[in-house]
Amino acid sequence: MSAILIIVAAIVLLLLGYIFYGAWLAKQWGIDPSRKNACCRNGGRC
Repeated sequence: MSAILIIVAAIVLLLLGYIFYGAWLAKQWGIDPSRKNACCRNGGRC
């Protein structure tokens, strides 16, 4: 049972890190989700 608890705790910590670190990076790099990407700017052709 303790191995399952450790695995679940590790997964939860990794998910929280992914969410919060990703949000922090988006703020630091100034990523704008509403901005069109290169594919959309070229008429939809990638």
